[in-house]
Amino acid sequence: MLKSAEKVPWSAEVEQGIKISAGKDIDDIRSEVIGGLSTVWKVTGEGVAGFVVLRVDGSELVIVCGEGQGAKFVIPWIMETARQHNLTVRTHVKRRGLVRMWQRYGLCLDEYVLRG
Repeated sequence: MLKSAEKVPWSAEVEQGIKISAGKDIDDIRSEVIGGLSTVWKVTGEGVAGFVVLRVDGSELVIVCGEGQGAKFVIPWIMETARQHNLTVRTHVKRRGLVRMWQRYGLCLDEYVLRG
């Protein structure tokens, strides 16, 4: 269960905590956070530990990346946060299980990306 979502500044702990999900975009994400375009949230609780990077893009709350444990508890918090600010949600996922989790909260598949 999610107990805390705390806005935190960029740090070595954040960089280590999102390095897999950020992948090759880590430098861009760092710049966005330091420049104030995106924010980092440290999420904690029973079965929850990790970081989520969010930004507002027009009328959308964009999940830039997220990593850790407890997505099933963090996703409702993200959806509620978006609703409180009258925003829709956009996220890109690589795991099919996450697609199903987001669909439970009303998100729908919008595109397929193929690479060769």
